Formats: sequence, C-alpha cells, structure tokens
Amino acid sequence: MPRQETQPTEHLANQEEAPPTPEVDQRPRSSRESSTLSGNGNGRHKSTKFPDPPIFTGTSEPTWESWTTKISDKLDVNADHYPTEKLRIAYVASRLGGDADEQTYAK
Repeated sequence: MPRQETQPTEHLANQEEAPPTPEVDQRPRSSRESSTLSGNGNGRHKSTKFPDPPIFTGTSEPTWESWTTKISDKLDVNADHYPTEKLRIAYVASRLGGDADEQTYAK
C-alpha cells in the first residue's frame, strides 16, 4: 500500500496558536526587592517603611490626638503595605496595648 504524505501546511493548520509567554522580571531578586515605590502603578515595589507609631495604652504618652495623627500618617505613607481594610485594622490593633487594647475586645 503506498504511503500518503501530508503537506506541512495541513499539519500546522490543525494546531492552535500557543498563547504568548508572560513577561518575567529578569533582574536579580535583591534588585527587585530593594526598589522603592515607583510611580508606574504596577504595584511591584513597596514604599520605604515609615516608622511605626508608639503603642497606645490610653494611660500615658502619646496622647490620643498625637497617636491618631501618627497612625494616619503611617497608613497614608505606607498604603501599599496595607491595601485592604482588614490589614489596616489589624495594623492599628497591633499598635494598642494596656487598657486601650483591652477595650477593643467585646465582652
């Protein structure tokens, strides 16, 4: 029985095109991690860590007004570190201590 040869174009016509390969950042890991927030909005680089406000206890320094200003500044400057409401609440709760911390729990 004679062998039928298929044309190369027939074989290729039956195959689907492969999806494009995603771009990968080829820079060394240390270069990617040490960059500061860029203005391009791609979210790959975190802003430089702003100092944490002191623990608020409600009984000593800092005052409520001073502490809330410092917490707001921290969350504004490092907004990319706390992108969700849950993360922002958890961060604020982590900066409470003593009586102020005890008041946050429902009885």
